[in-house]
Formats: sequence, C-alpha cells, structure tokens
Amino acid sequence: MSGSEISTELIDAYRATNYRVLGQNPFVLNIGQSSKPLQKLYDEHGCRSAAFITAWNPFSQPTDDTENSRLQALLETELLVVSTALFAGMGEDPSGQWPGEKSTLALGLSLTSAKSIGTRFKQNAFVWIDRDANPELLILR
Repeated sequence: MSGSEISTELIDAYRATNYRVLGQNPFVLNIGQSSKPLQKLYDEHGCRSAAFITAWNPFSQPTDDTENSRLQALLETELLVVSTALFAGMGEDPSGQWPGEKSTLALGLSLTSAKSIGTRFKQNAFVWIDRDANPELLILR
C-alpha cells in the first residue's frame, strides 16, 4: 500500500475517528469541530498550533503491538525536541471495527515539522490544528 493512493473509504474512516486526548482533563477532537478544551491548552502553554499524530500501523497496515510501541516511542522522542508539550492520545474508530491506535497530541509544533515527522513515520495522514483549534485531516500522500 505504501506506493498506492489512499482509498476514499480509508480517508472517510480517518475523518470519522475520535481523536481522544488522555490525561487529567481528557477530551475528544473531531475533524471540523472546534475544540474549547484544546483552546484552553493553547492558552495554558502559550502556543497556537498542535498535531495529533501516531506512529502505529505505518501506511495503515496492521503491525504487531511490539513494533508499534517501538515506533511510537521513537516518535515521542522526536516530538519532545520540536514541541511545547505532549499529551498521550488514542485514535478510536467510533464503529469499533478497528482497534485504537496510541497517539500523541503535540502542542506548539510547526506544520512543516508535523508533515516531516508524519512522512518519516510512514503515516498516510495526521490531524493538524491551527490557532482556531479546529482539527483538520492532512493527507501526506
């Protein structure tokens, strides 16, 4: 799949996903719906951008949990260098057809860095959230 186009069905699934931010004050990000809890995090951390990103299942191909965990740890190490704060997350299919993917909400990340990291970790897409705290799906290939 790494060289082929992303199917409309897969893009639709990404758009329908619940992007859950975990922690002390958990909340869910949905594509196209402005997030007051994220805006609050922006204010608390003095930033105006974020990316919700994962290293799990490169190119949306099922990968074993050990390898996924290894990749996610590498992703988080990279994100620590280029972001203001990290929050654990989980990308969840609302239909329950696909298992959740561990993810990270990275605050203060530039769009260029987010695209570069997503591409390096062989992701088809990631969620970008600009100053308006309105999540959008960005396709990487």
